[in-house]
Amino acid sequence: MTSENSLRPSDRPATVVVPPGFSPYQSVSPYIAHLGPMFQREDEQGMVVFGLRIAPQHLNLHGKAHGGMLSVLIDNALGYNIARARQQGVVTAHLSIDFLEAVELEDWLESHVRLTKSGGRLCFAECVLRVGGRDAVRASGILPIVKSAP
Repeated sequence: MTSENSLRPSDRPATVVVPPGFSPYQSVSPYIAHLGPMFQREDEQGMVVFGLRIAPQHLNLHGKAHGGMLSVLIDNALGYNIARARQQGVVTAHLSIDFLEAVELEDWLESHVRLTKSGGRLCFAECVLRVGGRDAVRASGILPIVKSAP
């Protein structure tokens, strides 16, 4: 007989505990859907905060959240919030990321976005990934508006 504590993380039952105020997020992007399950809520400034419980599929070989996965979450949070605020499609032209501390298995991770400047063609924004109120990852991005077809 095997106890739950002796199971490898990938063998444990997949129960996701979600903080109050979050609801399921269904991405229209098949790529982003692979990160899930993801959750969302609106903050006081009207920005969407994405939440994610770190699971075994998010880990690198050292048992920490993979930097590439964290980068994808940041890119999605920035793009989603800017497109929503501008009511126009955007793409990422530049992304600068600082990894401040490791994100662990079962951590609840939240993205917090702030639009810092929005011009005619370019948008500038910052994103912080937080675990328990602590900043774990900090990023800034430049996202140009996607020109619509004539």
